[in-house]
Amino acid sequence: MRFSLIEGLRARICNIERAPVSLSSHPADHGTGFTRPACTLTPWTFGIVEIDHALPWGGLEPSGLHEIQPRTHADSWAAAGFALGLLARRIVAIGAARRNLSLWAFSPSAAHEFGRPYGPGLRAFGIDPSELLIVEARRAGDLAWTLEEALKARALIAVLGQIDGANWTMGRRLALAAQTHRTPCLLISSPGTGELGAAMTRWRIETAPSCPHPFDASAPGARRWRATLERCRWGPTGLTWDLEWSDDAYRFRLAAPLADRADDPGWRLQRTA
Repeated sequence: MRFSLIEGLRARICNIERAPVSLSSHPADHGTGFTRPACTLTPWTFGIVEIDHALPWGGLEPSGLHEIQPRTHADSWAAAGFALGLLARRIVAIGAARRNLSLWAFSPSAAHEFGRPYGPGLRAFGIDPSELLIVEARRAGDLAWTLEEALKARALIAVLGQIDGANWTMGRRLALAAQTHRTPCLLISSPGTGELGAAMTRWRIETAPSCPHPFDASAPGARRWRATLERCRWGPTGLTWDLEWSDDAYRFRLAAPLADRADDPGWRLQRTA
């Protein structure tokens, strides 16, 4: 009788969530030493061999939840830029032959603190503003519902959420929806919040000094971030890379170390040319 009751509860949970109870049925979750099968979806890569080879999917898992968290409050803009770079890479991976509509949902407090999406700024990442659904939710519950329903719609190539605080239950529901309906979710959380155990990867982002502009010494160069992989299911953790974004190629690249080079006349003539 007790076994039948448990099985009945499991069946009801499956019907409510419309997803498997387990985040993954793969035996690697239980420490058996098996390797995860290759993903059959469109690869979602950084375009950097060092990072893509370090991740077990050859890039990011295209049907999972990925958490992005700034190291401090001042790094929130860097975390948003890193997320937009990943969204742009997803658009490039899908291509023009398939659906290319994505969603960005955020709370009013995030809009007041960091501003709303800006069309020319989105184009700098290779994102067409006309193909981005923007949702400003009034409450955290409405924001979580919007993200989950967007993942279940199967009409988007990716879902981006910017939320003040995320709990374990919200992360688990988003992860289940992303895995079941094969739509990736990027979630920007506030610094200092707890870790979402359901996330496939967790990235800690902080601002890095930009390189000098190649044509104007007084202008800022390419934007840079320091990205630390704090969590990776079936993969390594604690890896750190200095990345910069190319506005021309719409891709990431490893940032070259800054050199304290003297401004000799030969270098000045080369820079002028």
